Amino acid sequence: MPEASGPVIRAFRAADAPGVSTLIAATMRISNARDYPRELLERAIAYYTPAKLRALARERHCLVALVEGRVVGTAAREGDALATFFVHPDHQGRGIGTRLLASLEREARRAGLAELRVPASVTGASFYERCGYRRVGTIEAGPAAPQVVLVKELHPGDGVREEPARAPTRTAPR
Repeated sequence: MPEASGPVIRAFRAADAPGVSTLIAATMRISNARDYPRELLERAIAYYTPAKLRALARERHCLVALVEGRVVGTAAREGDALATFFVHPDHQGRGIGTRLLASLEREARRAGLAELRVPASVTGASFYERCGYRRVGTIEAGPAAPQVVLVKELHPGDGVREEPARAPTRTAPR
């Protein structure tokens, strides 16, 4: 079975939308709770309905990570920006986010992009820094603020190095 060596990373399918919506809600409520007020998180959770996720998938290159057939991670790229990047708290620290990011970076290189940017949550910014992104600013206003803006230059042949698995934590959301 493929999951024995890690998660299955594949393109989002419409049938994944309920699982992705549940994943986002759990990740926000558990991982992002220390950095954001509950009201802001609940508004964001309400935004990511299955119907909205299916609509976003028509505008973005969306991926899911599956373990034992269950959605445990998701990430997307729209143009030169990463978006909707989440790994379930029970699966953080196991390299799933790194594999999702590596897949999106490979696809961006194939599309001819020179860099990727991400408006990251305060909670998740350090993940991107460990993967070679650098802070270039902040977003202080808006529905998901505050956010940290990070960028990474994409060079042919470069990529995200797989992180060794470590004990799961609940403090490094994507």
